[in-house]
Amino acid sequence: MPPLSLHDRAEIEAYLRRDVALNLYGLGDLDPLYWEHTSWYGRRRRGRLSALALLYVAFDPPVLLALSPEPVDATADLLRAMRPRLPQRFHAHL
Repeated sequence: MPPLSLHDRAEIEAYLRRDVALNLYGLGDLDPLYWEHTSWYGRRRRGRLSALALLYVAFDPPVLLALSPEPVDATADLLRAMRPRLPQRFHAHL
């Protein structure tokens, strides 16, 4: 199943606020100054986001952020699904 392309800041923020310390950079990227440089992808389980990844394209190479508390199965599944959408070169924070 392809990853969901997410555009709803409120939904993304709600997911990130589940663990503010882990997701501080992602929360900052919701700011309008950075938002235009972001592509957000996710996975849902039972209608709720279970994994989230951010591709930040303001840098060359771009930066992929996919941070998750345990368990990481949903995030690993999301990253596998994102593989065709990722640039050839990027930095990753996993």
